[in-house]
Parts: sequence; structure tokens; C-alpha cells
Amino acid sequence: MKHKLITYLGAMMAISVLPSIVLAFSYTYQIDVFTNNGTYAESDQLSLSVLASNRGTSPDIIDFTITNQSTISSSIAAIYFDFDDALSFNELTSGAGVAYRVGAKPPELPSGHTLEPIFDSEYSFGSNSPKSSRGINPGEQVLISFDLYGSATDLIDNMNAGLFRIGAHIIALPDGSSETAATIPEPTTIAILGLGALLIRKKRNNN
Repeated sequence: MKHKLITYLGAMMAISVLPSIVLAFSYTYQIDVFTNNGTYAESDQLSLSVLASNRGTSPDIIDFTITNQSTISSSIAAIYFDFDDALSFNELTSGAGVAYRVGAKPPELPSGHTLEPIFDSEYSFGSNSPKSSRGINPGEQVLISFDLYGSATDLIDNMNAGLFRIGAHIIALPDGSSETAATIPEPTTIAILGLGALLIRKKRNNN
């Protein structure tokens, strides 16, 4: 699936699982399928996103809201996080119709070893049985909160650079297949980030 990395700054949307949250900032990323196990691997009907947000009332907590925006039958059976020690798990909140738990089976992102660098799961979360109905189906979401040890700006920069990744295992597709997806920066995004660093370096050299 070839989707552009989508990034928004500002309070963009209400989070249905925690409607009272006031956001200090929020960024939305597309979770792109990188496997090709069936008919729907590159279908625009399969769409997943993650909203990374920082609470205005609790700036040391980062929320990740994973939403299934697909228009075909599908279920996100597991979510995986690949990052350093900047975060520590705080809370898991399942949205309506979803039953998630800490710890996924398998504990590592399926086909994550094919990515460069290899996807190494620090935390995983999975749906209860039956996974097809208790996972994140179209229109549903899960909120996963972490305590932040460091700068929120650095965290977002690492996500944009692909140093901090979120993966998802999708099952119950119409043809019976399953796929794996991850937040993978587009080449244009990496180029823009690199250009920004060059411009900053040039400006400093001119001062």
C-alpha cells in the first residue's frame, strides 16, 4: 500500500475513547502495509492510522490512538512498538467493540525481520479471542498511553525519521489473507528532513 506519511500539527480531532482529553499537539501517521500476502495488500480500501498526541494537562504522557479506517472487512489483531528507552507503558484503553490486552502473540511483529533495520518490538498489544471480532475493526480504535522520559519534539522527530516505529498485524481480510503494516517514512519525507538539517547547518556556518 503506497500512502504518504500524513502529519498534522495542532488539535485535529476528538479522541472517542477519551473525549475529555485536551491536546497540546497531535500528529497523524499512516500505517503502511509492507507485506504482499493477498489481494488487498496494496488496496486503498485498507487504511490504518495512528494519532500521536501530548496531553495539555499531562505533558509527560504520550497517547497513541490506532484507528482502522478501512472500508473492507479487516481486524487489527496486534500492535507493536519499536523504540528506545524514551517511553514506559502507562495505560491501555480499548474503544467500543474492541478487547485488547498487554502482550501480543506472537510477541514480535510478523515479517518485521524483513524491514531495514529489523523491527524489534519493545512493547506489544493484542486482541482477545476471537481476534477477528475483538480486534480493531473498521471504525474502531485503541488508545495506548506511555510515560515520556525526554522531549516530545525528539520523539516526533524520531518517528518522522523512522527511528521510532509502530507496527500492526491485520487479519480477517475478505480473501482470508493477513498483512503486516508499519509507520514507514516516505523517501520524500526523509529527503525533506535531511534538507532541513542541511539548511540549519549552512545557516550556523554563515553566522
